[in-house]
Parts: sequence; C-alpha cells; structure tokens
Amino acid sequence: MRKTGQVTLAWLLIGLGVILMAGNFFQIDTDRMLWPLLMIGLGVILIVRPGSLKPETGSRFSFAGDYVLGKNWKLDEGEFYLFAGEFELDLTKIPLPPGETTIRINAFSSEIVIWAGKDIGIQIDAKGFVTNLEKDDREEESIFVGILDTSEGYQNAQRKLRLETMGFVSEIDIRRR
Repeated sequence: MRKTGQVTLAWLLIGLGVILMAGNFFQIDTDRMLWPLLMIGLGVILIVRPGSLKPETGSRFSFAGDYVLGKNWKLDEGEFYLFAGEFELDLTKIPLPPGETTIRINAFSSEIVIWAGKDIGIQIDAKGFVTNLEKDDREEESIFVGILDTSEGYQNAQRKLRLETMGFVSEIDIRRR
C-alpha cells in the first residue's frame, strides 16, 4: 500500500499550509498565500498522485468531476481518487454481490451519496479534517477524529458495503429506499 512516512509528510504539509493560510486569512496578499497553497497542493499530490495507481487494482482517478454509478455499471471492489467532486452510487440499480464489497474514496473535497435498500448492510469508515455523515434522519459531524458507523444488522446482512473514505472535507449521505 502506501508508505507511512510519505502519508505523514503529506498530512504535515497540508496542516502547515492550512495554518499559514488561516494566519493570513484577513490580509489578502498573494505572496503570503502562495506558499500555503503550494504546501497544500504538494501534500494532496503526495496522497492522491495518479502515478502510484496500478491499473490492475481497479483504481480510477479524476482531478475534478463526478462519478455517478448507476444501472450500466458492474460493482466491484475498487478505489476512486479525485481532487474535488461528487460520488453517487445507486445500489437500488446495481446488483451488490453477496458478501462484503469494499469501496475506497480518496478526495480532497467530496460529496458522497449512496442509495441503498434496507436489506443492505453499510459500514462507513471516514477519516479526514472535516467529515459530515447524514444517515437515517440523523447527522454526525467530526473534525480531525473521523467517523466509524455501522448500520443495524450489518454483521448478519447477506450483502454488505464497506465504504472507506479519506479526505480533507467529506460529506456522506446515505439514503434508504
């Protein structure tokens, strides 16, 4: 997988860039904004750089854009990398295979919407700077800590989706039909 030192360095650069940018937030000066933006960008590139992806792993990369996965898409385990965009997965139109299917989404900023029937078990493992989860008429927000949420009956469900996300800002919405 990834080298621990590289990921740690990337998060340090992102954190330092955010701190420097916040310190300069009320004074708009391009010289002062350049270095924080460069550090944030370098950190994001180290985390989601497309050169580290291997085609045989089922990884997909998009700098900015949307993934809308509907009825003409075969669901398999895989990783999705994007800088900013929306990821929509409609499990009412895609047959989820028996057992557990894992999908990983790595993004700087993302909105993730999953449509699922009540018979599908869903587990969310979301890590990031700011993470928001809306599910079953409740909302959970996390800063720095991440969110681990498992739907009722997940262990006994025949079809399970495990969603792992990592990003700076992530909004996850689970909608049951």
